[in-house]
Amino acid sequence: MIDDAILGLGPALRSAESSGRAPRAKRGGLKRFLRIASYGLGFGLLGWSLWRNQASVQEVIGRRPNLRYLAAAFALGEIALLSTFARWYLLARAQGVPLTLRQAVQIGFLGHASELIVPGQLGGDVVKVATFCRGQDRRRAPVIASVMFDRITGVFGMFLLVSLMGTLQWSTGTVAVRRLIEVVWVVTGAGVLGFAALFLPATAVLLRRILGEGRLQVKLAALWDAAAAYRDQPMAVAAALAMSMTSHSIYAFSFYAVICALFPIRPPLGTSLVVIPLTLLTAIAPLPFGALGVGEEVSGELFRLIGHSIGTPAMLGARCVGLGLSGVSVLVSLTFSHSNPGLSVGPPRAGESAGPAPS
Repeated sequence: MIDDAILGLGPALRSAESSGRAPRAKRGGLKRFLRIASYGLGFGLLGWSLWRNQASVQEVIGRRPNLRYLAAAFALGEIALLSTFARWYLLARAQGVPLTLRQAVQIGFLGHASELIVPGQLGGDVVKVATFCRGQDRRRAPVIASVMFDRITGVFGMFLLVSLMGTLQWSTGTVAVRRLIEVVWVVTGAGVLGFAALFLPATAVLLRRILGEGRLQVKLAALWDAAAAYRDQPMAVAAALAMSMTSHSIYAFSFYAVICALFPIRPPLGTSLVVIPLTLLTAIAPLPFGALGVGEEVSGELFRLIGHSIGTPAMLGARCVGLGLSGVSVLVSLTFSHSNPGLSVGPPRAGESAGPAPS
């Protein structure tokens, strides 16, 4: 149903389901099973990761953390989160979407809070689209495109950051770290080609030929056209990528502050900035609480590449900070909902300017 919500097929499916309750019951049962399975998988992976890293975890449990560093980690995490809301606002305005900065922050907090319930960061993206488009007659494609492009620039900006840090750390990196950096360079190169394809008009023609005709194909083509509209906004795209690199840098500093709070011996900051963003990328996985278990296992393996066994407990500490940030998002969302019942976030009210669209 998440894909249906994105493509705007919800009403059609609901009318089709009204002919019988059996298909709906089966679909509901499957959704519940998948959700329970995702929690089981997440906690299972977490248990496996903790078992593999018993020594380092027990070491952290027996040591008092530095509260100043933890407070710094929390503050940096909140700043990084707010910067992602500003990035989406920029990309939405570039599409001509009548989104105010206040609405971007309001919906952003709601989407972030929903990740506690809807597994994975992509679930929060769906909530953002559904919230803004609710009760509106305008086309959803530009809104969806802005959210999707925001996610794409977020991931691509992360690889650009890691590529940059990898280049700076190449001369001092071990063989394993250099191999990791080479993989990141390859992925970044593929991302550059993907961006180039997006901005080529011939790509849209080829896509239509591949998709053919049909309702779903038309919606996908419209979504592609909306995303491709960014080729007329190069400054907005460049600014979004720069903001993405900045956001991931702040998140990485937040993670490193957690390391400083928990461990007396820390890996070098420069080398850590190569592996930390890759660790945080696991939050995209559709598992509860930001890819519970996957992040701990990946963090443990990546930090072992740079000669440290602190990855799993460090990720656990960062996860606790992340849950605190989610708690703040829940409180802010509740405050917004009480001051604005129904969380109506449609077009700006009379007298409220959405600001000029970036040129």
